Amino acid sequence: MNIYDVRKWSLRNVVSNPTESEIRSLAKPDEITTEFGSASYISKLKSRSAAFTRSDVDKQINPKDLGYIEALHQGVNQYEFIQLDRQLCQGDQAFHARIYILRKYARLALEVVRSLVPYRNPNQSPDFITFDVPEWNQDERRILVFAEKGVTFILGSDYFGEIKKSLLRMAMYRMKEKGGLGLHAGSKEITYLKNGKPTTECLLLFGLSGTGKTSLTCHDFGFNSHGEQLVIKQDDVVLVDKNCRCFGTEARGFYIKTDALTKE
Repeated sequence: MNIYDVRKWSLRNVVSNPTESEIRSLAKPDEITTEFGSASYISKLKSRSAAFTRSDVDKQINPKDLGYIEALHQGVNQYEFIQLDRQLCQGDQAFHARIYILRKYARLALEVVRSLVPYRNPNQSPDFITFDVPEWNQDERRILVFAEKGVTFILGSDYFGEIKKSLLRMAMYRMKEKGGLGLHAGSKEITYLKNGKPTTECLLLFGLSGTGKTSLTCHDFGFNSHGEQLVIKQDDVVLVDKNCRCFGTEARGFYIKTDALTKE
């Protein structure tokens, strides 16, 4: 078999789709509980490891990288994993993502379940697999992307953004294969009064990180009249199919800066 095809690995120590409360209990040793009862965690790595990311599409993965995967495969059952089956997108564009995370890093699993809804049939073969082993030697950390197989290995990073990006990257790749686009975008639905009648339109706001997408996506336009409102739909990646239908990737994927907020 192709050593990177995790679907064919024999994994013995797996907790399959525990509840959110069970995962938070598993993550308790790493939790800093805020004054409002929320869970806070601190990761060793603070950003994505772009310099250590390699893909088969760009033919960057070398024999040494494959050796890391072989070593992981040989020793995989010394680890305990949490398995999560979650959904990206909706309707006929829904993807089934399966994420394996070391049980001792349950805090990462908690972030997954708070971002993505469960997949409707977890027993189906997944479209994407992310295999996350944060305790890998960080001096040899690798994010290895096998796009055709839909498999990503995250070795040596405890940063949640690597998991999130692994799924969004795959979804964008698949949509591009179908003749569509993946946009780094926010989206909102606006209902306003036009000639006294409610009119609903949708907006996509896309651009690079830090250019104001979230600020514009959240802006309320000063609506204060009856019948005027806005609904935030998405704040990360929007897939656009060849018929110009738009699909947000994360049903619960809205990220807000929480520093110095009051309880209200």
